[in-house]
Amino acid sequence: MAETEWDSYAPKYDNEPDHGLLDPLIKQKWAELVISHLPDTPIKIIDMGGGTGSITELLAEAGHHVTYVDSSIEMTKLAKQKCKKFGDQVDYFTCAVENLDKAILISRFDVVFGRHILWATENLPGTLQTWHALLNEQGYFVLVEGFWSTGAGITSAVLENAVKNEMGAASTIPLNDPLYWGKQIDDERYLIVSS
Repeated sequence: MAETEWDSYAPKYDNEPDHGLLDPLIKQKWAELVISHLPDTPIKIIDMGGGTGSITELLAEAGHHVTYVDSSIEMTKLAKQKCKKFGDQVDYFTCAVENLDKAILISRFDVVFGRHILWATENLPGTLQTWHALLNEQGYFVLVEGFWSTGAGITSAVLENAVKNEMGAASTIPLNDPLYWGKQIDDERYLIVSS
């Protein structure tokens, strides 16, 4: 989708159970998943393609410093509203995840997080290389993606291979539990953690 399409979709975006995380059980399920792949002490995380800020909010609630990135002005406005209680614990950038703001490029992070964003990039290896350059020496990726019944998306085999090529190692965890999505699914959804 073009940025203008994401802008027009923004007011409805949180209506999807896995987008808005408005159901407390779904929000808790996502919090447990994401937080289980992070250290207990606060770290610096960049949330790529953060949408309306639902995952940014979870990360900040867990005490982490979050840099939110999304190309949509309207999504960013909603994320700022959702996360305003965290003040300067969250930084916001409106730019494409493939063409990052210079202020991001000179920063370093402990984790690059992305949820359902890499499938929409035009150059997967190049994007992963750019993201890798943002990481501290011990930094890693936490990526949620899918290959949906519509034919859109990216398979776990393709993404795991690309992450291994960039980072050296990766593990994939299937996300088949309907509680993540608010419904039964018949397609591939997963999390990949690099090391």
